[in-house]
Order: sequence, then structure tokens, then C-alpha cells
Amino acid sequence: MSPSLRESQEDEIATVRAAYREVFESDAGKVVLRDLYSFCGAMTPTAVLSDSLATFFNEGKRRVYLRVFSFVFRTPLDDWLGPHSDPPDPYLVYSENEQ
Repeated sequence: MSPSLRESQEDEIATVRAAYREVFESDAGKVVLRDLYSFCGAMTPTAVLSDSLATFFNEGKRRVYLRVFSFVFRTPLDDWLGPHSDPPDPYLVYSENEQ
């Protein structure tokens, strides 16, 4: 990949990340994020042993939440550390914010 293409992609990711943060760090965004946390089953098992299509559906909902969460809470340091660095646990983030 050429350096200019990589820089362009990094700029686009930074723009998207900033937009997610602007939306979800607002008071209304926090309400929506909490709702998505519950609705999407962010921290619940997605497997339905007797129904693989239900499992795929549940995992799809969960994946949407995890994408939003990762854009809001990941930092450039997380990107530098690579794919093995995990964003903060959503449950802990909410526990700390509600105290």
C-alpha cells in the first residue's frame, strides 16, 4: 500500500472516529449507547444452540454495538498497539459513569 493511500485511509478513520465521539459522548448519545448496549446484547452470549440463523442474527446485532463502542473508546495508542489491544469493557465504563 502506498504511503499516500495509507495516510488517506488514516485520515478517513480519524474523521469517522471524531464523528462517532461527537455523537456518542453527548448526553443524548450516552442514552442511545446504553440502549444499544441492552438491545444488541453486547455482553450476552449470542449462541442459540438449536438455531444457527438466530445465532448469526444475534451476533450481527452485537457486532454493530461493538463497532460503535470501539470507535468511541479506542485511542490512537490502541491503534498503534494493534489488534491485540482491547477497548475498555462496556460494563465497567457504565459502572464508572453512573457513580
